[in-house]
Amino acid sequence: MKEFLIYVSDYLKGKSIYSPALRFLNFYLSASISSSIFKRFYFNYSLLDLADYKGIYNYFIRGDFAVALLLFTIVHYGIGIVGESIFSLMTLKKSNEWTSLILKLKIKKKDYALFFKAINNNPIAPAPIKFDKGVIIKYFELLKKSISAEDWEKAKKAAELKKEEMKNNFKLAFKGIVALTIFFMSVPYFGWILYGISMLISLAGMAFFFYIYVVLDVFPLFVRKIDVEMTALIQQYNLSVAEASDQQHT
Repeated sequence: MKEFLIYVSDYLKGKSIYSPALRFLNFYLSASISSSIFKRFYFNYSLLDLADYKGIYNYFIRGDFAVALLLFTIVHYGIGIVGESIFSLMTLKKSNEWTSLILKLKIKKKDYALFFKAINNNPIAPAPIKFDKGVIIKYFELLKKSISAEDWEKAKKAAELKKEEMKNNFKLAFKGIVALTIFFMSVPYFGWILYGISMLISLAGMAFFFYIYVVLDVFPLFVRKIDVEMTALIQQYNLSVAEASDQQHT
């Protein structure tokens, strides 16, 4: 109760209780699944009487508690391992697909022409200036200079932390689907409507966590690819400017 009041106090002070709440939810789901499995394969237990000190002593010493503890450990970590395995295989496959597309990315001259035409001839939101290669290169160089190596490292570390958070959220949502299925089968009044809505929300959350992870995973490669393409464009532009200058002098 004291910890709950601390979480509420932190929330009212503007501090996040997101992580503690997820840890509690993870523990609750594991305990609920373990309880259902115990009742299904062992017996329908009842809570110990706190006044029965001898019964409590026997429960912990005789080995009854060991069965419950082992079952909880297997459920808690077993479902987590299965969820992480599914997540790793799915994200690896999708990341490889997107990585292949990024590596094949090649911006051609006609792509630049179409882009500049679309920007400069947009009747809905006319550009304040005429965009061309020189303008794009100027803004790209300014952007590149404004981001230091230290800022880039901080961004990569933040992305890694966010990726870990997305993976843990996916695993929790997967465990939630297992728990929802057990609740639906064991609680008579759970109902199809509640089960369907809950499953839909869980699956949508899993899809969201999955794609956010993949985007964060391939984004550094995408940035490097854009840098390579823009560097090549700058070289071509500087070469064309130098050739035009030489022609004027001759």
